Amino acid sequence: MELVLLWLVLCVVVGFLGNSRTIGFGGAFFLSLILSPLLGLIFVLVSKDKQTDAFEKKILENQQVQQQATVVSDEFLTTQTVAESNLKVVEPQKNNDVVFFIIIVIAIIALVILFFTLW
Repeated sequence: MELVLLWLVLCVVVGFLGNSRTIGFGGAFFLSLILSPLLGLIFVLVSKDKQTDAFEKKILENQQVQQQATVVSDEFLTTQTVAESNLKVVEPQKNNDVVFFIIIVIAIIALVILFFTLW
């Protein structure tokens, strides 16, 4: 009889510890009642704190709002850029000066090599 009373008291204590967790009082109590108060305590300690869970949900909501705002902002900037250019898509001009300079340098080196091999 004393063992059953001790078992129930420990289950209630584990239930109170689980009250501030996501498992809750009822879940912690019945889990410790069915399995054991020690296993119930382990499940309580593994479950998340309600305040931590609420904080993580708020952070996730804020991140989703920021991502949506970024997408809307990017779409607005793209629309604004196209509107400012009178619906003309302007491609950036390619700078061919560097390529032309490299070709000239290679040609000069080839001519110098050819000149010294024939001389």
